[in-house]
Amino acid sequence: MSEQDAWTPLGYHISKEAQPLFQRGRDLCEPISEEHAPEYLYFEYKDLSTHEKNNLKDIFWIYGGVIIVSQKFKAVLDDFDLGRTQLIPVPIFDYDQTTQLDHKCYIFHIAERKKGFIPELSEGVKPLKGGVIWSPRRDVLAVDAACAEGVDLWRDPLIGRRIFMSDRLVKALKKAKLKIPNIGLAECRVVKR
Repeated sequence: MSEQDAWTPLGYHISKEAQPLFQRGRDLCEPISEEHAPEYLYFEYKDLSTHEKNNLKDIFWIYGGVIIVSQKFKAVLDDFDLGRTQLIPVPIFDYDQTTQLDHKCYIFHIAERKKGFIPELSEGVKPLKGGVIWSPRRDVLAVDAACAEGVDLWRDPLIGRRIFMSDRLVKALKKAKLKIPNIGLAECRVVKR
């Protein structure tokens, strides 16, 4: 799952003190306390229609790479093992940042990591400076079969911003018929080692 084509024009308000702690938690996939999360979201454009504001997807990205999910998406996740990943409630305000809208949303803070990506058995990937792996949109990622055990959703430190999900979680999300943008779900090549 990647963030291309899944961006929504919302910004977030966070205190200057909390911003570096939130950023660190996001960058390092570490849990954060709720007081270090954004206090609220707001629409960045004044001229958005009511229809656009009331028809948000069930998962989307906002400014700064923050992932937001709806109550419906959260309800599916509640039945799975998310490990240290957090769903932090956050209100949404209009452009004026004073009018609260009737949306029940959550910051989807992925704080679970598994090391299972196998670059040498993957297609369409190449190393970048510092040994970090980058992959284009049309690739085939190979992962160790051991990743299918335990936590159902994680990131791998070698592949950056990609989100990995167990097959059982993907099936449940599809069954729930959520409003999901083109988030680039793709099967991984599972390798028994």
